[in-house]
Amino acid sequence: MADRSEAHPVDETTLANEVVRLLGGENQRLRRELQEAEQRAKDAEDRARSAEARTAIKKEPTDTSQDLSAAERIQQLEEENSSLRAEHQELESKYAKEKEKRKSQKAQLKELRAKDTPTSVESPELLELKQRREQTQAHLREAETKVRELSQEVEQLRKDKETYMRLFEDANGRVIALARNDPFAYFDEVHTQQQAIGFTRLRPFQTDSATAHSTFEAFCNNALRPQRLACLPFVRRKHDIQWSLTQQGYGIAVVPPYRYVANRSLASHQWVSNEVHTIEGPFELLYETRNFWYYCGTYTTTIIQSRKKDFFEKLRPMFKDRLMRESVEETDLLPPIIRKTVKEMYLQGVLHITCLVFERIGFNEQLYNALLEFGTAIKGPEYAFDYKDRAPKRKIGQENVGARPVAKRSR
Repeated sequence: MADRSEAHPVDETTLANEVVRLLGGENQRLRRELQEAEQRAKDAEDRARSAEARTAIKKEPTDTSQDLSAAERIQQLEEENSSLRAEHQELESKYAKEKEKRKSQKAQLKELRAKDTPTSVESPELLELKQRREQTQAHLREAETKVRELSQEVEQLRKDKETYMRLFEDANGRVIALARNDPFAYFDEVHTQQQAIGFTRLRPFQTDSATAHSTFEAFCNNALRPQRLACLPFVRRKHDIQWSLTQQGYGIAVVPPYRYVANRSLASHQWVSNEVHTIEGPFELLYETRNFWYYCGTYTTTIIQSRKKDFFEKLRPMFKDRLMRESVEETDLLPPIIRKTVKEMYLQGVLHITCLVFERIGFNEQLYNALLEFGTAIKGPEYAFDYKDRAPKRKIGQENVGARPVAKRSR
């Protein structure tokens, strides 16, 4: 068991100062009372002497009444003088006792200093003050520790965010697609800088029906097959998202609030609401190109709606084309006036425009590694595209080597 003196160290300087301060104040009060008593006794003696002198120089000794009154006055002054002397002696004895008590306390304090043991002569007020000071110091140390921990956590989060923003982006802020034959080259470089860079488990993935998949197989079977751009039902093509060239990890896309749909079987047309507000929480953003899935990272969205008349006019042509393409479906079944009417509704501010702002908040390393291994095994959807590879020019006498077959348009 640890020694008591080690568990509760005594602040000797503070204790001595407190004892001296308390005793000094009491001694000063006693001295002041003693001086006042001495002054009163001296005044009484002076009054008695003056009274005796006045009685001695009286020229009419036959006046017994005056002599009697003077004698009574002298007796009264003597009694007052005796009472003052008694009070003076009492104060002197009290002062002597306090002085003796002070000497004993000093001796006891000196003995305690020599033994280096906790003091037992401290007043309750002094003990309470010391306890409150120790508690305050403990609270301050605890608060400083918490502030340092929070500062370190904030600094680590800032470094992690900067590291996440640099993942798989070139100087222009575009996603870098790694080749399948060298899947871990970039990650080896990143691991040397930051160990805990990814998540230890798979996050739930958002799909069209807002259902979550806990395993990668379920995610591949249910989320990747139906569309080119996974986890985001309102953006179908990767070119519909305009990525920022100055702020890495940020992008924007425009979404129509309503879609004018033609029903082939009923030969009718109707407006269908585009429920953008169903996007909840972070999601994993992927896109598919030539039967291979590319992973962009973990993103979150901010929904902004605008009804300004000049908003549609200031949009870039690519955003205008997307709005018109997504607003009017099955154009072959609709008259051309419908498309013009919808465009005029955007120009007049009748239809508001929804903007989705994308912000990258992380990177799922486990999902990325799984895509590198199984990405080509997942069959992409059949869709129409006009991509056509150009064969390199061949010299005379050489075969046309490296030409790729032209993709056929699906119907």
